[in-house]
Amino acid sequence: MKRLVEYLFVFDILAFEKSANWKKIDALLSELSENLDHMDIVLEEATNNQKLRKKKLKEEEIKFSVVRFDTTCLDLLNSTHYLSLPENVIRLSLKVREFLKIGNTRLDCWSTASADDIEKLFVEFLPSFKSDIISLTKDISTIRMADINDNYMEPGVPPPIFKRPEHQEYIKSS
Repeated sequence: MKRLVEYLFVFDILAFEKSANWKKIDALLSELSENLDHMDIVLEEATNNQKLRKKKLKEEEIKFSVVRFDTTCLDLLNSTHYLSLPENVIRLSLKVREFLKIGNTRLDCWSTASADDIEKLFVEFLPSFKSDIISLTKDISTIRMADINDNYMEPGVPPPIFKRPEHQEYIKSS
């Protein structure tokens, strides 16, 4: 009887952890969706500002976005690996997170003297990074559904992801 109670206790803990992970994944998907929406807003405002500047309209008509990209859920995923993901998904999540943080820095500087340069960067690069966020959203959503249906096999211990190959050498030499 004691063994059964222990087994049920462990089962309850695992069920709780799995449920908590689904909530984190749902929050991550919501965050990615919000960031996609913010990208559309920023891209539209940057494009409109460039058109206004070409028409030589007054600077008062220029708009600067107040939205910022959120990385809270991406930070949690990448710092805790609460769900083990395939290496390609980890790398994509790190890339998206880095872009969003750089994007926030650019958004903070947008209303400065370099606004035209920042808008050109947004118009040039946001569409390709938007496709990265869409890919990550699809990957996470697929993993979420597989996990909910008990068809997801975590790939074991997540590998450390190194920014540069020589960083991996630091670990090998110790």
